[in-house]
Amino acid sequence: MKHSKRLHFVAPALVALLMGGISTVVGQHPAVQRADRHAEAFRYSKAIQAYKAVPKKKKDAYVLQRLGECYLATHQTEEASLVFTELKDRFNIPSEALIPAAQSQLQQGQYAEAQGLLAQAADAGVEDSRLQVYASNPEWHKQILDQENLAELTNLNINSSESDFGATYWGEKIVFVSSRSGNGPIRHEYAWNQLGFLNLYSAIPHPSKSGKLKQVRALKMESGLNRKFHEGPASFQANGQLMAFSRNTYRDEKRLNTEQGRVLEIWFSPLTDEGQWRQPRKFPFNHIDYNNSNPCLSPDGQRLYFVSDMPGGFGQSDIYVCQRDRDGNWLPPVNAGPGINTPGRETFPFFHSSGVLFFASDGHPGLGGLDLFVAVNNGL
Repeated sequence: MKHSKRLHFVAPALVALLMGGISTVVGQHPAVQRADRHAEAFRYSKAIQAYKAVPKKKKDAYVLQRLGECYLATHQTEEASLVFTELKDRFNIPSEALIPAAQSQLQQGQYAEAQGLLAQAADAGVEDSRLQVYASNPEWHKQILDQENLAELTNLNINSSESDFGATYWGEKIVFVSSRSGNGPIRHEYAWNQLGFLNLYSAIPHPSKSGKLKQVRALKMESGLNRKFHEGPASFQANGQLMAFSRNTYRDEKRLNTEQGRVLEIWFSPLTDEGQWRQPRKFPFNHIDYNNSNPCLSPDGQRLYFVSDMPGGFGQSDIYVCQRDRDGNWLPPVNAGPGINTPGRETFPFFHSSGVLFFASDGHPGLGGLDLFVAVNNGL
């Protein structure tokens, strides 16, 4: 079993594809209809409770499939694995649920079971290029597990009981994203998983305790950084004078408290001589109909790597790159291509000054969920 802190924040449009294979069935039991309404509004935590409350006699293959996919959407992979196993034992897993079921098994280290489900999906004619990749190398997991460890992981003292991720350097400080409370007396909960909305925080290394951080503070901005909904992750130009960050913008003011009423955008804020973040400005290629997020500035600030589910990509979310022109304006985004992007999710790009692009993916063969990959000499 893989042990890791859950990452609880995924753009709604990305999981909509996961849940899109099935729709509410007319004539369903009222308890199922209630659960469906929660799921279709991205209130997955409430949907899970509602599906579990469906009377046993009404808990058919449809309910189990929905419940398993809701668990996956909230990164409760052990529970998802159990539900998909029950679905397999009691019914035939529908073809559109075979890959999600395999993903849940991968994240539990059940590689043989996952292989069987992926092979079943291929035999059922599911169109997904990942199936060919897995089939061409059935020993992929052994090759990964046999690799020498490249780093030692330490659980930092600033981690909370909620989601903490997206760490990056800003000078001597560490800036990260967290759903912890601490941005005012009122806690705004994210209906997706009933955790707090994400905000940006900073911390500094402890001067006498190696590997320890202290002075966790919420980032401040002239215009009010860390507002009601999601903000972060962030990235900084090497000189620390420019920050790029993700932020929820309101697609529909009447529904801004729902996932359908919000979209993720990228914003920039320059640092003043007084050390304050100025009024942010929008990335010119934001769009109200899709999400742009997880920005990463190159050290010189001339390139921007980011994640988007814009039309025309290879999968649920792709990595794109933008270049600045001579006048400092951003040129149109370019897809990083099929060598990096897959039918799954590629996210969290980080470009190192050595020319290496690090990113997370659940589309390349890995050990389940979002695994870390590197692209060397990729021309980006």
